[in-house]
Amino acid sequence: MRLGLDAQYLRPEFELDIALQTSAGVTGIFGASGAGKSTLMNIIAGLIRPDHGRLDLDGQTLIDTARSICVPAHRRRIGIVFQDARLFPHLTVSRNLRYGAGRLHAVERERRFELVTEMLELKGLLARNPSDISGGESQRVALGRALMASPRLLLLDEPFSAVDMELRQRVFPFIRRIRSALDVPMLVVSHDLTDILQLTDELFVMDGGKTVGFGSYLDLIHESPALRRKLRGGLVNIFKVNVTDTSSADGITSLGAGDQTIRAPYAEEYRTGADLYVSVRAEDLVLASKRADDVSLQNQIEGRIERLTQAPDCTLCTVDAGVKLLAEVTHSAASHLGLREGGMVWCMFKTYAVKYLS
Repeated sequence: MRLGLDAQYLRPEFELDIALQTSAGVTGIFGASGAGKSTLMNIIAGLIRPDHGRLDLDGQTLIDTARSICVPAHRRRIGIVFQDARLFPHLTVSRNLRYGAGRLHAVERERRFELVTEMLELKGLLARNPSDISGGESQRVALGRALMASPRLLLLDEPFSAVDMELRQRVFPFIRRIRSALDVPMLVVSHDLTDILQLTDELFVMDGGKTVGFGSYLDLIHESPALRRKLRGGLVNIFKVNVTDTSSADGITSLGAGDQTIRAPYAEEYRTGADLYVSVRAEDLVLASKRADDVSLQNQIEGRIERLTQAPDCTLCTVDAGVKLLAEVTHSAASHLGLREGGMVWCMFKTYAVKYLS
């Protein structure tokens, strides 16, 4: 996917002046409430028109105000899922799903229906009404309805904020399944960085209707003081792991991350071989010049310092230890340890610093 947008949407109470270029499979749109994220998505979807600007998707011009071009929403083949599922209450799950498939031929429609219902595990819900299913199930149905239209781009506008954390984590694997199995490019909007980083490392950051950063999470943290201020106290490492040992004898679950083994609290719900995501806060990482034997820190991983940044209140250190780990240390600690880019360092953290996400 190649998406290019340069648009202005000017209102007395709010002004959006945005430029976005991306070719990533999944791009996260991050910003606080009121930053303009939903307005941006509505412009791309064709639900509102910008006052000035241009939008191109895979070489097709969808908006060009200078030439009076504005392709209507129903001809853009862009699916959108909102924070509230917006299912038709008078239609069953099956009929809600099929509602989005009007443009498909009958054979393709049935093939798509089988694929979507199996992928999103919806077959047991098809005869029910929206009032009879849970919030997480409703979001899966909304995803399925958008996919039934065979979109060339899928927009997810705060799709998780209406459900609690437990239900969110049940939905995330389905989003990842869509990404890998259908190869549908996505823009994912959220004000929760943890949500976005489970799906993509590529971030487009908005504030007050303007672009304030675009790139990988770690690059932005090192390069953008404004973004660091927004995330103060919330810098986090999120990475994919594989469950390698679920022995409960010592209350530990072993996780494979790259070529490393991470010890996490015992979790009986995860089977050996399962893939999932975990988080470790940057402030929970301890850096050391050598391994420590007589401490309770169960996770001690050696890696190479990839990047150092002197922020006003701390030194930010990214370590490549098979997984990329971001740590926050004081300037005095960084000086005492002699931290330098390219140098080796041990990253240490408690077992209970590892939090399961999905």
